Amino acid sequence: MDYSNLSMIIPLGAGILTVIGALFFFHARRIVMLKDKIEKTRSILVRGITEGPVSLEGKVVPIARGVLKSPFLRRDCVYYSYAIKRLAPKEFTNYWKPYRRGSKAVDFYLEDETGKALINGQKAVFDVSEEFTSTYFADNVPGGIGAFLKESRLVEKLTKAFTLPREFRFSEASLAPGSWAYVLGYATKNPHPKKSPEGKASYLVRGGLNNQLFIFSRHKVNLLSALGVQYRKSLTLGAVSFVLGIAALVISLIIFLKI
Repeated sequence: MDYSNLSMIIPLGAGILTVIGALFFFHARRIVMLKDKIEKTRSILVRGITEGPVSLEGKVVPIARGVLKSPFLRRDCVYYSYAIKRLAPKEFTNYWKPYRRGSKAVDFYLEDETGKALINGQKAVFDVSEEFTSTYFADNVPGGIGAFLKESRLVEKLTKAFTLPREFRFSEASLAPGSWAYVLGYATKNPHPKKSPEGKASYLVRGGLNNQLFIFSRHKVNLLSALGVQYRKSLTLGAVSFVLGIAALVISLIIFLKI
């Protein structure tokens, strides 16, 4: 039996599996670091904010004239993200290939029963649940999506870029006024507390020198539970990938010795 081809293919597969395992472990490490930070930062009310790391929960309140329109559903929001994927062929099957994505955010207030804090949404990392996903042909999209495609000058690109009609998947996530949000960041004195008459927030929550500002569209308890599940999955997949990679290396060594 000719083992020469296997002696080259199997080590390559082992290397790929090892890299995949390392990526899963790296992802698990990032998750557990974020989870630890959330657990160690005590949640407080707006009234109890002092300068330094803060953890807040409350309702989203937009600043006057500071509301966005989500691209597909055309809803009022302070943050949105969208993705467009096209159905592309691949050997004997099809897959959804990323085509266009984007996001936008504005500053807003987080309000609880004790007051409001100004949130620097423009420089935050958002984790917001997807609200809308649907599939259409480029020349047969509903009004909201069609309006966005025209505004973005994507209609002609989608219809003319491909010789045959293609299906596109449109997805959107947004954080609307009145939504519940959990914020993890760094509080400083608001340099312009009276700039917005309806707010008068004494503190601005932003990213610190070595920290990012995180905004989640779920309660802290639910967030910690979800992060725990993600951590265990990433750790398990990383371990499986490493074990398979080591097994492939052992097999390739045995084959090499037989050649």
